[in-house]
Amino acid sequence: MSEYLLIVRKPLAAEQFENCAVVSHVDLSPTMAELQCLASRYSCSFVALTGATNADSIRQMIRLLTDLTSSDRRIVFADEALPRDLRAAFPKPMTSLLRRVLPCDLMCLSTGAVQQAAATDTMHMAVFRGEVESSAVGAWPSVNRFPAAGPGNRETNFGLVPAVVESAANAVLADLKLSSAERRCVTSGVLLLWDFLDASHEISQTMEGRGMPRTADYWHAIMHRREPDAVNSSYWFRRVGPHPAFDGLSEKIESWMVETGADDQERDLARQTAFLNGRFDPSAMIELSQQALRKPGQLEDRTLRRVQYFEILNLLSWSMGTVSSVI
Repeated sequence: MSEYLLIVRKPLAAEQFENCAVVSHVDLSPTMAELQCLASRYSCSFVALTGATNADSIRQMIRLLTDLTSSDRRIVFADEALPRDLRAAFPKPMTSLLRRVLPCDLMCLSTGAVQQAAATDTMHMAVFRGEVESSAVGAWPSVNRFPAAGPGNRETNFGLVPAVVESAANAVLADLKLSSAERRCVTSGVLLLWDFLDASHEISQTMEGRGMPRTADYWHAIMHRREPDAVNSSYWFRRVGPHPAFDGLSEKIESWMVETGADDQERDLARQTAFLNGRFDPSAMIELSQQALRKPGQLEDRTLRRVQYFEILNLLSWSMGTVSSVI
């Protein structure tokens, strides 16, 4: 009996994967009702799904999947976007939310969790309705791993809705000693990371001046920068002033970029714009974002997306009170 029922793209249906029964599916977001039917036809302990197109990459992820033994909900990411010190700065269950899921990743549910899931849920919704254990292949991340300069494309979230992401974040935060304001700031940031700008905005705009200090306004400023609304973003960054989280970002951005495979051009552009004179400049970051929007896929876009990702993670760390372990 195979341990995994592995759902792959049609061109890979004839491939052999260790300990897997392999089927193909025309839709990479099948409902749980469809997966429940599939699971009932195979004697497997887990159902796994990936949109990866490279069989060797899938084999790597399956090897890591077998090491995740303590959870009904598992993800193996096809690359690693989180630098080591940032991974250590967050509770382990939160890393699944911070890495962001792409089609090339491997999602996995126990058959028990599949049968208990709501029939209308997608695989991705069902995975994030409980505590997720995750791992990542040690490869440099694709630029798509980083949030877009603009509002992003929520269709890539595989049916996830803001309420599921917010609930997953709140579950991680439940055991942490945070003020209600900081808890809401973290939730706003996680929603922004997943391209749920409206939901993030609903939180930040009702918390003007709150957080330690004015962290909600910082999230508000990033949201408008991505909207894109440069004038509104500038207004909120002026309200924020010199946020203490700027120090950690300025201190670590170079090492984070190196660790995640940024080339010399990206690092030079970051130093010449958002980090001129070694200190984060939110106004220059807004200008870089405007350039990125005009040049999708080019150097400005790649640089903005990577820096923005670390800016978001750094501020999440600050909101959670872990910034001292990052710097």
